[in-house]
Amino acid sequence: MLVDTSIKGMLDTNNQVVQVSYFALCQFSEYLQPNLAKFSNRIIRLLIEILETKEELHKISRLTIRFYDALQSFCENLGEELEPYLPSLMEKLLNLQHQFSCSFKFQRLFISTFSAIATSVRTHFNQYFDPVIRIVRTNLCLSLIHISEPTRLLRS
Repeated sequence: MLVDTSIKGMLDTNNQVVQVSYFALCQFSEYLQPNLAKFSNRIIRLLIEILETKEELHKISRLTIRFYDALQSFCENLGEELEPYLPSLMEKLLNLQHQFSCSFKFQRLFISTFSAIATSVRTHFNQYFDPVIRIVRTNLCLSLIHISEPTRLLRS
């Protein structure tokens, strides 16, 4: 019943209801294991569908952060059961990552999500390692440039 209510909330038109539902999923993922695994098929399919269709997730907002928190928590706690959904999930995430490659905040969300997925599926993540490590390297270099610029200015 709790999961059904949370799923219904994720589909609501009111963004506050949706945010609370994402938060609830995050909590359920942490504290209702292994019982939540019974609903994993419905939940992961919904999360992938939301990635594809919810325009509100195309800008940084509280809603976006809550969504990625829920996705990360759910994926990390699902473990190896995530593997059948991995190709679809990674395709969507890599496409979105490319679409928002200029947004440092989005890149941090994507890298955290990739980390949660890799932790969960372990060796099944190997085929995605190269594209993800390129993203991490690029953002690490940009972070270092961003951090070193004020330091360079202070030294002048």
